[in-house]
Amino acid sequence: MPGARPVRIFLGLAVLAVAVGCTSVAPVTSSAPGASPGTSLTVPTGSTVDVPSLGPAFSPTGSISLTSVPPTSVPPTSATPTDTVATGKPIKTPKSPDALAPNLIVTKIERDPGSILAERPFDVSVTIRNIGNADAGSSQGAIQENNLGDGVQGVLDPFPVGALKKGKSVTVDLSVTLPKEGNWKLIAIADFKEDIDESDEKDNTSDLSVKVVGGLPDLAWANGGFSFTPSQTKAGYYDVAYDFINMGTADYAAETTFIAVNWFRDEDSASGDFPDVPVGDLAVHEERVLEQSLSFPGPGTYKIYAFLDKRGVVDELNEDNNESQISVTVP
Repeated sequence: MPGARPVRIFLGLAVLAVAVGCTSVAPVTSSAPGASPGTSLTVPTGSTVDVPSLGPAFSPTGSISLTSVPPTSVPPTSATPTDTVATGKPIKTPKSPDALAPNLIVTKIERDPGSILAERPFDVSVTIRNIGNADAGSSQGAIQENNLGDGVQGVLDPFPVGALKKGKSVTVDLSVTLPKEGNWKLIAIADFKEDIDESDEKDNTSDLSVKVVGGLPDLAWANGGFSFTPSQTKAGYYDVAYDFINMGTADYAAETTFIAVNWFRDEDSASGDFPDVPVGDLAVHEERVLEQSLSFPGPGTYKIYAFLDKRGVVDELNEDNNESQISVTVP
């Protein structure tokens, strides 16, 4: 066009042509006069460029292309000791092995011998020891009762534990009642409320497996137990009757047990055994009388002892009612 002035586009002016009226733009690429082909300038998103005013005669020519720059990713921060886990409890920072701290462990969990019945209390003792290198204040222990048949985590029975100096231990006696028969696991836990800041938080438990039964038989003597009566048909012999009953809460079956009978003669301290008598199956509250004919080894005064389940084959509710005794004088 006659009289028109030539226009030169500088790199900075090309940016301004896109950015006019904007506070932030996408990255801009433009060729500059005199630059070799392919030379470009890129301005990141969000940047602004200050250039002098071009005046009213500015009329840029040429091409402008826009390119994108991927956002910069920020790496996540690592967990700190105050982060929480699903339980809502703070994560404790592991201590140095040389740090002064107590450490409570369960060294023993045991129960009284004998059968455990559903819904009947039995005794359990738990020993807790401080194996750390510092004293421990008061804390709470617990026994967790888990039924292995249903897989449901059981309830916690808590118990107090007094302050423990380093190297010291305490034994706590507890009464536990399990609600139903089956196989159970009792887990003793030291510091289950995490009141003590310990050098090791992962060694606080010990467990004990127990079997719970719904009921047990109980063999007991009835109507005075047993008797020796001189035979009316066999000279020198005695008719013997053993009278016993099952006083338990379960039948006695599928086991072989006997009545054992011993004698002791006063005159010369001689002693001996009569033949054992088999008991047989016995339902709950069933009473039975067994008879036999016996003779003594000679005249004298005899003390006779009869024992139900003398060898302890039957697991009974009461093991203290199986013995009976009488005296017999043989002319």
